[in-house]
Amino acid sequence: MVRKTVIICLVVLTQLAWSQSNPPINLRTHVQPGGIVTLNWDEPFDGLYEDFEDSIAQDFEWLTPGGGSLVIENGYAELEAGIGLGNWASGAYMPADCADLTCEIELENVLWGASKGLLFRGDGPRDDDFNGYGFLLGGYPGIPKFLVGVWIDGSPWHLIYWTDSDAINDGQGATNVLKVVAQESTAEFYINDVLVDTEEDLYFTNGKVGFMQAEAEIVRYNWITCADTAALLERNAEIERSEPVNEWLDISGQPTNQSPESWSFQNRKGEILSSAQADKRWDNNSHDLDEFVEYRVYRDEILIGTSTTGEYIDQLDNYGESEYRVSAYFDPEGESHLSVPATAHWNTLTFTLTPQFTMIPGDGGEVLYDAQLFSELDLLVPNVSYQTFITDPDGVAHGPAIYRHFTLRPFANHCFTGLSQPIPDDAQVGHYVFTGKLFHRGNVVLEQSFPFTKMGP
Repeated sequence: MVRKTVIICLVVLTQLAWSQSNPPINLRTHVQPGGIVTLNWDEPFDGLYEDFEDSIAQDFEWLTPGGGSLVIENGYAELEAGIGLGNWASGAYMPADCADLTCEIELENVLWGASKGLLFRGDGPRDDDFNGYGFLLGGYPGIPKFLVGVWIDGSPWHLIYWTDSDAINDGQGATNVLKVVAQESTAEFYINDVLVDTEEDLYFTNGKVGFMQAEAEIVRYNWITCADTAALLERNAEIERSEPVNEWLDISGQPTNQSPESWSFQNRKGEILSSAQADKRWDNNSHDLDEFVEYRVYRDEILIGTSTTGEYIDQLDNYGESEYRVSAYFDPEGESHLSVPATAHWNTLTFTLTPQFTMIPGDGGEVLYDAQLFSELDLLVPNVSYQTFITDPDGVAHGPAIYRHFTLRPFANHCFTGLSQPIPDDAQVGHYVFTGKLFHRGNVVLEQSFPFTKMGP
């Protein structure tokens, strides 16, 4: 079996270094009248910080099997997997594959018992054919433990078996910070800034980062940070190391009658490998640094063009929805993975709202925005109205605040700048959503929204 190699690429265009396997991130589409689509994207990943303070987790993909749940609010993501053998709740940051990395999470135990912790160098959330690692905490109150597990095609094994550590804050409601520093085939594992163990030979050399936890466990993840650089300590660094536990536990932290040495998994050919066979390490080949050449743009899985900047303009042929992805190409190494997709909708009517001023002071003010309405219809459309609505911090919608009735003329192109929505001084402090809707004969045809904030005194 040939080991995947770690490839580090030098991008001379941007004078930034990042892993060859990383695709461009934050791909965005803007559809203009006539089916012109402007694509924009950012340079490949060189860092992640997510604290959930905005109650969203952009670019994360989540799995909560067995009737589990996900709640993102008040500065945390709370995960739960339903009861059932093999159910694991997980979330992974999808735009980037991290090779060398320094990744940290802070987790708070809502319940304490089954495994929970940091997912790294994975191929996505922990699903039935997951490949990647978990740096996990587990155990019952009074006997906290950690483990480093590896999954190959969904089958689990351990790199570091369940081990006691005084560095773990124990019990329900306790908070712990887990950190992994991985460089090529070596990784260090920290709990609350204490180095608890190292692993000299990792199987996978790049992948996603995120969270994972076993069945019937409820955990709040307060934040995650990840940089695509790693600085290992000197090899003589002192490790806070304890003995592995006496009882046998499986990878989810539950008692088992199967010894750790007998754990096994299937490889991609369906062959059952023992832990001894799995312990064979793959060759570590080195590659020269290579040079950025171009970005490659795909529409509906077909290569349509290239760009040396973070922008590309496409001309659609038909109305409807199109899916775009972008990769980065290097010489001599080749093409990166494709980016997370972005869609473009070309409709006979194009309606956009562009916010200009969205931070309202405590004594009140006006939300300012621009609007455009473009029709590609060769006909007169009467009984059209534009109405605005406001959703308050409690999720209650109010409106219409503004109502305009008009007739849409053939090939009309209306551009309005400096439109305003008054917000009174006694409005509730917090985050709002402004929504503009187009109605035809009382039915919603198109709508656009953007957030704004009412600040305190």
